[in-house]
Amino acid sequence: MVALAESDLMAGLRALYLGGNNLSPTVGTLGAWGAPRNLRVLDLTENRLGDAGAAALADSPHLRGLIHLDLAQNTLEDAGAEALAASPHLGGLIYLNLFGNVISAPAQKRLRERFGERVLL
Repeated sequence: MVALAESDLMAGLRALYLGGNNLSPTVGTLGAWGAPRNLRVLDLTENRLGDAGAAALADSPHLRGLIHLDLAQNTLEDAGAEALAASPHLGGLIYLNLFGNVISAPAQKRLRERFGERVLL
C-alpha cells in the first residue's frame, strides 16, 4: 500500500478498487495521502477496515471529491457509521454502500438523515 500511495500514478487516479484484499484499518489512512485529491470512486468492499478505518476515511479532507464510497462488509459498527455520518468531507457522496456491516437502528437513522436514499444499509 505504501508503494501505491507514493506512486506518481496516484495524482491522476479517479477510481480505486481494492475490494476483497483483506485490508486492515490502516488502509483508512489512504485519505491522509495528499495524492488522491482527484479520487471520485473508492471501493473497499470486503476488507476489514472496521470503525477505525471508516473514521480515518471520514476525517480526510483529501477525499472530499468522492461521489462513490463502497465499504460493504468491512466489520463497521456504530462508531464507524457515526464518523461517516458526521464527516464534513463526504457531503458530495451520491452512493455510500454499508451493506453487510453491523450498524444499529439509531446509527442507521443518523446515516439516513445525512445521506438519505444515497446510503445502502
